Amino acid sequence: MIDLNKYSHVYLLGIAGIGMSALARYFNFKDKLVFGYDRKKSDLSIELESEGISIHYNDNISKIPRKIINSKKEDTLIIYTPAINTSNKEYVYFKKEGFQLYKRAQVLAKISEDFYTIA
Repeated sequence: MIDLNKYSHVYLLGIAGIGMSALARYFNFKDKLVFGYDRKKSDLSIELESEGISIHYNDNISKIPRKIINSKKEDTLIIYTPAINTSNKEYVYFKKEGFQLYKRAQVLAKISEDFYTIA
């Protein structure tokens, strides 16, 4: 299973949805370097940016922050939402470069595994 404590960088594909933005805030609170991509700017993404989370809005590999591109793969957690198509350029890039990508649900399961939850 995923060891979330080992990651120093977190990149979220589809960061501005309600579930992904909560994950972004969670990891930001845990003092991880948090970055993300979404298709369009929204009130929620503006809030995340005001909290120090870097977001870009173009499906363009050149927009991925250098801190993510240059980070060690084992130090970088890539999370994606079901809204991200597998043809998304950034998704394809991370897969091709050997980054481990996790579904939002996998990460939520890991975070909540030590808690009693009702879904």
